[in-house]
Amino acid sequence: YSATLTLPFVYHIRSAPYEHSGVRRDTTSSGLGDIRLTGGVWLWDPAKQPKGNIQLSLGVKAPTGDYGADDTFYQDIQPVRRNVDQSIQPGDGGWGISFEFNSYREFIPDWIGYAQAFYLFNPANVNGAPSPTARRDAGPRIGLVDVDNGMAITDQYLFRTGLTYVISRKHGLTVSLGGRMEGVPVEDLNGNAGNKEGFRRPGYAIAIEPGISWMPGKWNLSLTTPVRLAAN
Repeated sequence: YSATLTLPFVYHIRSAPYEHSGVRRDTTSSGLGDIRLTGGVWLWDPAKQPKGNIQLSLGVKAPTGDYGADDTFYQDIQPVRRNVDQSIQPGDGGWGISFEFNSYREFIPDWIGYAQAFYLFNPANVNGAPSPTARRDAGPRIGLVDVDNGMAITDQYLFRTGLTYVISRKHGLTVSLGGRMEGVPVEDLNGNAGNKEGFRRPGYAIAIEPGISWMPGKWNLSLTTPVRLAAN
């Protein structure tokens, strides 16, 4: 059994000309993101199943990150303070539940396959923070009036799979190479979707992910660097 507390600190930069009257400028956001507490269980006893195992985890995500972070935008050369784009907000403004699957299996000596699946379900619809780039129809229509409900609190997902090679068992040194896909769905598990509820940026990114890991004793230090191959 295990418990994991994730405290994400972020620094985002977004560059776009259409947000600044056609001149490319940067907007930024930073700070604490949404904290997540997760509990997990390995299904098999590692002493009896040393070559592979499966872990199932359930977590809760708290809306600790700023979901209304703002910066300076230049409209007709005049500086204006307003919310940054949803894609670089540190938080989403809602409580969430996360589901996670982790597994590994040694197929041949020193070669280990791994797979991970993660889904974050956000029951709430919108957080009320207006989006600077939302269209007029970003919310529901009441009569002849388009209502801007602000940014949607969207679900998120992540899938990873690949191979790990053990360079040195004595020193706990391994390298890995895998694939990764992550994104925001058009429609959440509870049916919240697109311009029916609030403004969202659905899409996905696919990347190749090399990594290296060092395990001295009971500690584990790992570094992975996704390199994007495709995005929509």
